[in-house]
Amino acid sequence: MTLIEIEKIMKEYGIAYTIIANLDSGLIETVGNIRDLTYDDLVNQLFADSKAIKSLNESLEGQTMPQSWKQGEVKCIVIKPTTNIIIGLLYNEHRSIIESMRFMKEINIEFIKKW
Repeated sequence: MTLIEIEKIMKEYGIAYTIIANLDSGLIETVGNIRDLTYDDLVNQLFADSKAIKSLNESLEGQTMPQSWKQGEVKCIVIKPTTNIIIGLLYNEHRSIIESMRFMKEINIEFIKKW
């Protein structure tokens, strides 16, 4: 999946900032503007460095995907389109819980389908 395709999905779904981490190479790419988020603490907690990303990956073992974290109105959906890629999709959440669950499933399917 190209960065242009990721940007298109971000725009379509209102994602402000995306982090893509390759567990094999250690490469971390970002797309979007972190300043569009009300808070950036989730970025620092989940994707601060390779150690945090490794810990995040370990916490996902055996979990139903996607998973999400929320701080205030900032939400991070974490998806794994392949075993060696973790993607964090961050945005300011204004949906109900049910709408948010549907949104998470839809965007997860979109990434897996196009990855």
